[in-house]
Amino acid sequence: MASIREIARLTNVSPATVSKVINGRPGVHVKTAQLVRQALENANYQPASKAVDWNRILVVVPNYPSIFIRGTYISTILAGVAEQALSVGMSISVKKLPPDINTVADINQMLLQDGSSGVILLALRDGYQFADLLGVEKLPHVVVGETVHQHEVNQILLDDALSAARATEFLIEQGHQRLGVIVGHRSEIGHIRRLNACKQTLQTMLGDKGVLYDISCKSTDIDLCRRAFGELYDRPEPPTAIICFDHPAAIGILQETRQRGIRIPEQLSLVSYINEGTAVVLDTPLTSLMVPTHEMGRQAACMLQTLLAGNADGKSPTTSQHQATLMLPSRWVPGATTAPPASQVAAE
Repeated sequence: MASIREIARLTNVSPATVSKVINGRPGVHVKTAQLVRQALENANYQPASKAVDWNRILVVVPNYPSIFIRGTYISTILAGVAEQALSVGMSISVKKLPPDINTVADINQMLLQDGSSGVILLALRDGYQFADLLGVEKLPHVVVGETVHQHEVNQILLDDALSAARATEFLIEQGHQRLGVIVGHRSEIGHIRRLNACKQTLQTMLGDKGVLYDISCKSTDIDLCRRAFGELYDRPEPPTAIICFDHPAAIGILQETRQRGIRIPEQLSLVSYINEGTAVVLDTPLTSLMVPTHEMGRQAACMLQTLLAGNADGKSPTTSQHQATLMLPSRWVPGATTAPPASQVAAE
């Protein structure tokens, strides 16, 4: 079997670079990593690995930094995973999604190095290919979120369409006909499903009388969210109500409306998704949809534990597993940021 030094010589890189690729560490150009991985596969290289620990699971999280710096979505899911795993004596390891995982062999190398028996993947934006590769290999895994191509997969989902439709119905029933929607990154499947549900509900209930403006805010940075609100509101006929799909956007809207002298809810109604890990306490109770992020993590760990229990008799971890989908509901939280539109109140 080829050594790390031999792989380095074959690919004209340093042994340290080969080691980084093997261990999934950052700092290697994507094309270089692909070249090294191909050489490792051709040489049938087997890294020194830990024995598979049936009481250890690997949690793979998104690779973009802002998901941790400015949001609580991922961290609260991780807390749920940790609480459930530790309660039954399991340990967890957490890794960011490597940017150059392109084949099943890449995943096998990563798992072999980590020694974990199963994977929980938090699928957002860049995790879809990784989820599909896990499915191809039939490794014990649970996906929190939705994949692009996999259908029969162990997964924890949110009632994205149902909750968005409910928020839209509520605002229309209050008398709003011009709605604004602020979504996150347009590659996030859940956000797009919510946006489509808003559009369909508006069309069904109001037909041509309804108007929906939407804008994407690619980051949870509050200043960017404030600018996104400005683009929605600075229209000749601005929306009388806005639905936003993350808590930082709601904070940005509240800050911007105060600076502009726009009164909520008298002049503008606001509904936002929030999650169980949201730490910011607002002086105005927010009409919201509470996303059960902690429970998502806990249920993902429970589901993976069930899968791994099927391998307790020593069967290969590639044994075909039962597929299950658990849909968790968002909880409607009434607040003080919604009211009938000002024009309707004046007419009455």
